Amino acid sequence: MKKTNFTLPKWVNGLMLIAAMVFTTFYTSQLNAQCVLSTEDLVAISLSETNCDATLTPEIFLTDDGAACSNATSYEFEVRSANGSVVLIPRTSNAVLDYTFIGGPYMVIIWALNGTTVVNTGMSAFTVADKMPPVIDCPDYTVEISCWQQDVYLPTAYDNCTDDVTLTKIKEVIKDNNCNQGWDADVFRIVDRWYMATDDSGNNSDTCHVVLQVNRLSDYEFYTMIRFPEDFIKTEGTAISCPDADYYKDANGDYDPFKTGWPYIIYPDENPTLYEQSVQDYQDTVLLKNDCVLACNLASTYLDVNINTCPECVEKTVRFWTVVESSCQYPERFRTGIQTIEVIDTIPPVIVPLPDVTVTTNNVDCQARYTFPTPVITDQCCNCQSYTISVTSASGDPVMFADTTETQGTVKRDLPLGVNTVMYTAYDKCGNSSFITFKVEVVDATPPVAICQQNTTVSLTYDGEAILYPSNVNSGSYDDCELTTMKIRRMNNTCDGYSEEDDSDKWFDYVHFCCDDIARNDITVVMRVWDAGNNYNDCMVQVNVQDKLPPQITCPPSLCVECDYPFDLENMSDYFGTVVEGEDNVETHYSTNPYWYFYNTSYAYCDDDEVTSFNDGWAHDNCGLDITETYVDYRTQCGNGNVVRTFTASDPVGSVNCTQTIHFYNPEPFDEDDIE
Repeated sequence: MKKTNFTLPKWVNGLMLIAAMVFTTFYTSQLNAQCVLSTEDLVAISLSETNCDATLTPEIFLTDDGAACSNATSYEFEVRSANGSVVLIPRTSNAVLDYTFIGGPYMVIIWALNGTTVVNTGMSAFTVADKMPPVIDCPDYTVEISCWQQDVYLPTAYDNCTDDVTLTKIKEVIKDNNCNQGWDADVFRIVDRWYMATDDSGNNSDTCHVVLQVNRLSDYEFYTMIRFPEDFIKTEGTAISCPDADYYKDANGDYDPFKTGWPYIIYPDENPTLYEQSVQDYQDTVLLKNDCVLACNLASTYLDVNINTCPECVEKTVRFWTVVESSCQYPERFRTGIQTIEVIDTIPPVIVPLPDVTVTTNNVDCQARYTFPTPVITDQCCNCQSYTISVTSASGDPVMFADTTETQGTVKRDLPLGVNTVMYTAYDKCGNSSFITFKVEVVDATPPVAICQQNTTVSLTYDGEAILYPSNVNSGSYDDCELTTMKIRRMNNTCDGYSEEDDSDKWFDYVHFCCDDIARNDITVVMRVWDAGNNYNDCMVQVNVQDKLPPQITCPPSLCVECDYPFDLENMSDYFGTVVEGEDNVETHYSTNPYWYFYNTSYAYCDDDEVTSFNDGWAHDNCGLDITETYVDYRTQCGNGNVVRTFTASDPVGSVNCTQTIHFYNPEPFDEDDIE
């Protein structure tokens, strides 16, 4: 350990002043006439040559080596940072500095003690330095090394403080074996090399001169340490993807060994770094390029053979490597190796997406004739793609398929009603594929065809009305998909009681006709048909309304009446009934006359049953009628005989009639019993 006194710099003085103020706050100087401490301002301490340390003593810091403090029996030291804020070595009598203190300045507080009593204190500053240079273990003999060691060989160097010593090659003289010097053929060269070692403090060692005999690789090394570049092959998952192939090639289109690999030599790493040791990497490699830069006189060359058995899918190159050693031995040694480089296509083609479309059915079979668009397909590796088309219906059932042959031309198909899912699948020559889907919705946007009879006739029924259904006038309406509904309506002039049929916005399951329509003939009606797509179409029909039914009539019953019964021949209805319009209007007539009987016109006799009551006759017609009455009086002068009443019901179609016979008789005729 060495000490050197310095004049304290101003900035250190400033820090020391602050520290002194702090120190004074905590320690009261115990001045003693027998102990005066006079300290150096700044001391430079050098670490020891052997252990790289220094023990603090009073002689280092006291100007008189402690002579002015005669009663001090011991000293203690506390080391702090320059400003005194951090205690680096707590107060102790054995304060030892190591290499971690190299640098500074540091503050030191000195306690002079008599026994355990502090007799005085002092303060100083110091720096720490390593002044000892490293030492090279320099061999004094010729060192034989293998050629792979020529560039990595280093002699052993030591330092008193750290193991981190930098060895620098400062000079080198190389003498190669030119094969005519009488040297052994296994010797490549003699190398005279000078080294210098430098430690972390910048101390330089003495120069070390080493003589190296560089030998060629042994046969074992030659056949085990030379390696060839790895294959780029599909089976190992290392093949080159075709989009990246150009990156691996040089300007001539050949695979660049700087990217696909050179042969290399692998050798032990005799000077691994700390990181290499931590990951257990104890080997180094050197590329064996064709420039002979390695001391082992090895160079590489290659020959490529292209084997393109499937040029649109796999490009294969077999590279034959040769590593040759240049030496004084004949024949020269060489190594051969094969590297396979495959470029494969694993990238599927890309199909530009197609939009969803909506098409309508044709007029035949509820399908849409659809022309499939030609997709835009790209591929990074070749222009050799093909595609198929498949379609599934909304229910998931397959509809159609077009293979790669058919898709070379225009593809047309009939697609069913609903949402059809179309899938385009693109393939390249290597079996890579991709697909897109889009929707083709087939809708029924075509109106149905409405076909009506041009003219039709409606006959009124018994109640004077008739109903006309769409099916009565439909004459083969159709739709390419499905007719779902048929309705009908009148154009105008509806019948009484059916005014809602005048609404032009309404359609009906049927329409009514009545007697009033006969005078309005012909009547225009419209039939509308709808399909499942709610499309519709109309057609018109001229309806002729007719009354084909004649009237019906029933007369009041024929009667037997006494001949002297008083009645008005011109108003017989009050006596013998009449024919009324409609059965609901029939009245019942009552008789208390004991001589009235029903008259059997077929056999011209009076029934035995006495008439107590009888009903009017009645007539009916669906569209109204006229009822007339006539009579013929066939009675004798005595009042006996028949009066025949004829009732006629008439409508525009025709008339019908019936008769009522009133048989007048003498209930008590004159006979011989009446002669007195």
